[in-house]
Amino acid sequence: MLVTFILRPATIQDKKNLFFWRNHEAVRRFSLDSSAISWQTHGLWLEKILANPNQALLIAESGGGPVGVLRFDVEATQAWVSVYLVPEKIGQGYGAHLLLAGIQWMQDQRPEVQRLIAEIVSENSPSIRVFEKAGYRRNTELSTREVLRYEYDFP
Repeated sequence: MLVTFILRPATIQDKKNLFFWRNHEAVRRFSLDSSAISWQTHGLWLEKILANPNQALLIAESGGGPVGVLRFDVEATQAWVSVYLVPEKIGQGYGAHLLLAGIQWMQDQRPEVQRLIAEIVSENSPSIRVFEKAGYRRNTELSTREVLRYEYDFP
C-alpha cells in the first residue's frame, strides 16, 4: 500500500476535531493518559502547543481528508513523538506510513534533531508493530513493564 500524506500544522480551527479524536475511546484506550479531557482543558492545551516553537502539532491528510495526528516535542537534539490515527482510520494500515512521513518532516523542518523518542503502553501491540515497521528500536534499558521506550536515530 503506497500512501502519500500532506502534513500540515494544526491550527485553532482544528480544535473541535482534535478534541473529538483525542477523546474517542479507540484513541484513549492505549494512550499514556487514557482519561477523557474537558473542552476547557483541551483548549488551553491546544493554545499552549500552538504557541510553543519547540512543539509541532501536525494533521496528516490523505485523499482529501484527515488520517492522523503527530506531535513532536523538541528538546535540543531529540524529540518526543506522539501519534494517533483518527478513529475511522484505525486498523487500515496507515500507522507506519504516518510515522515515516513524520521522520521525513522532522529531517526537513528540524535538522538539528538526531533522535525521536516514543513511549508506548506495553499492552499496545499494534502500535509496537507500527513503530518497529517504521524503523524505531526498543530501548530496553529505559523501558519498564508498563511503558516501552522506542527510539529512531537519524543516519
